[in-house]
Amino acid sequence: MGVNQQVFERYVNGDETALMGMPVQKQIKFRELRNVLSRFFGDYPERMKPEFAIALIDDQCFLMDKCNRAIEELDAEKLYKLLNERKEHDLTLRAISDNYLTSLDDDSVGNRYDEKQDRKTKLEKKIASYSEALDKCNKILRGKVTTFYDHKIYKIVCFPLLEINNLPTAEEDSLKIIFLAKLFSLRCFFASLKFQLAQQVILARIKKNSNAAIARVLETDTKKLDRMVKSYEKTMNDAVSENGFLMAEGPMRAADAQEKLFTERKNKPEYEFVGYLLSHQDSEALQGFHSDLMREFLQTENYLSFALALCDIDRDADRPTDVYLFKLYMTNNFLKEYDYTITPVYDSLKRLGVKDDLIRCVLYEGSKEFKKRIERVHRSA
Repeated sequence: MGVNQQVFERYVNGDETALMGMPVQKQIKFRELRNVLSRFFGDYPERMKPEFAIALIDDQCFLMDKCNRAIEELDAEKLYKLLNERKEHDLTLRAISDNYLTSLDDDSVGNRYDEKQDRKTKLEKKIASYSEALDKCNKILRGKVTTFYDHKIYKIVCFPLLEINNLPTAEEDSLKIIFLAKLFSLRCFFASLKFQLAQQVILARIKKNSNAAIARVLETDTKKLDRMVKSYEKTMNDAVSENGFLMAEGPMRAADAQEKLFTERKNKPEYEFVGYLLSHQDSEALQGFHSDLMREFLQTENYLSFALALCDIDRDADRPTDVYLFKLYMTNNFLKEYDYTITPVYDSLKRLGVKDDLIRCVLYEGSKEFKKRIERVHRSA
């Protein structure tokens, strides 16, 4: 990184002292560069911002290198032009990736992944070679979900509070409700994502990726794959939302949790709020919230997996298209983080004095299952 790039990075991150001691004309050029960024990202599609920060393919890297050179040269006009070139490139890539999974006929050479080479398969080598890029993808997906919850959680909280009788009066009661809402939302999202994973397994099979290749990506075996798909197909026949997103892990488990909750008959706002969630989880507000989040997650995942698959597709025309397997890999990694995602929320609720029985109702879990989950995460922390 050049000297001007280092100064500019400090300056745009809020360090006003970065320009101290410079000639006035040079300071003006740095301010022009910052204005260019403000103007550019002010008009940039919100859904594309996380993806702009990552360059996975040669064209993206080349364009960003040119942008860095423009910053080093303190050329604001050139920087704005190059940023827009990257924007157009990414918008085109996004449009292609949105349609790619349905338009490609098949991946007929996918079974070649089963061929052993030394002690590692070709697929394992490919994933290992992209490990850094895949880690970046996972961070973007985590950031996407976290940001979505931070901005949208009020939709889960505000509407029910207008309907329950015992409105919270203390700040502590409000915090309990906000954390319970976040816990409920995370459980719903991860339950939906689990079924999306099964859906992606089916798609990868349709595109002629072998069961062995899919199983290795998911770190499982082919028998478990079959059980996953059968469970998915049965559940989809039982309960699917009108938007195609599963809103509950199982209606019977939700009903059981609700029954246990109501037998407690606690006259507290957090109990009444959870009762509202369990009885209204198919409401328009909740359905829209999870549908929007799942759509954002899958669109970002499509883009990143497609970009990774394009990295070296031109170097070997006989190579399988990896987009389905990268999607499976990213989704599987994200699902592994479920325990670590709910634990900070659980710890916050415990500090506020919320009982485990109420938290279990939100998570639809029995006491043994619940204790094992929490203990496992605390041991690993």
